[in-house]
Amino acid sequence: MKRSVEMATQDIQLRNSEDARDNEILATLTKHIQQKLVGNEKAIQLLLVALIAGGHVLLEDDPGSGKTALSRAFSESLALQFKRVQCTPDLLPSDLTGLDIYQPDTKTFKFIEGPLFTQILLTDELNRATPRTQSALLESMAEKQVTVDGNTHQLSEFFFVIATQNPLETAGTFTLPEAQLDRFLFQFSLSQLTVEQKDQMLQQSLTGSTQPALAPIFKQDQLKKMREQMATVTIHAELRQYLIALCRGVINIPGVIAGISNRGLLDFAHASQALAYLKGRRYVTPEDIQALAIPLLAHRLFYRQPMITTQQKEAAIQTLLTQVKVPTENWKEG
Repeated sequence: MKRSVEMATQDIQLRNSEDARDNEILATLTKHIQQKLVGNEKAIQLLLVALIAGGHVLLEDDPGSGKTALSRAFSESLALQFKRVQCTPDLLPSDLTGLDIYQPDTKTFKFIEGPLFTQILLTDELNRATPRTQSALLESMAEKQVTVDGNTHQLSEFFFVIATQNPLETAGTFTLPEAQLDRFLFQFSLSQLTVEQKDQMLQQSLTGSTQPALAPIFKQDQLKKMREQMATVTIHAELRQYLIALCRGVINIPGVIAGISNRGLLDFAHASQALAYLKGRRYVTPEDIQALAIPLLAHRLFYRQPMITTQQKEAAIQTLLTQVKVPTENWKEG
């Protein structure tokens, strides 16, 4: 009887999500996840923007901040397969990609898939993996495929990497290379909970009951539709120039040795489209671009001196936003 009630509840949630208007999608998802996790509104928004835009996310936060729990709740809500890999110095590239295993019966090699063959992959403490193992992610993140022994294997169209790293510890870690960082659409930290939210979290925990997995509220065909609708969002010619000016302006930040890559510029445009779509609009505004500038650009700042903190990079982008002129036009026209 209990199982029947749970299935009926899931069906109702799916039907309700199908009826949700574009500008209600984010609010619906946030409310659903907050049944299990308190707060995280901004993080949920950026995760959904990244997924729709086809990007990946790097979460840099302290241990115990809820990165794994949020990633799992996010995947459960979207009916996406979830796998987690704990990165360590002895993790091999084949531990991620999979490998060919010889089959004595048939005298042939059979490819055994690794954890990359999923839809949402949480790579916990990515910077503890060696550069060789980190490089195994490059092809999969950029092209949604892996190549093993000369054979190419396709990944899911929804392949989405959520990587984490701990900013407090550097011993036994390997700095992520520029090519790896550039493949992450966003880098951000989870917001600190308010006193009220911490109290709510305590109340949930002190009940002593184990929280079940969240029921999915969005089907995969709905996610496909979101991506199709995102692609129809227009970016006015003046705003395209604004995006370019922000990316070019990075090179004028003192100490920065390179501008934003073409991939970064394209990511910026697609993420702006996704955010505008989730706000129920078919056109991008300057506010969409400004809201995404720090999590999208800060980790792409590469300095001559290595010891530049994330906070310093974010402050540099905030200053850049005040220096680049914001155009004023009718954004509904392309």
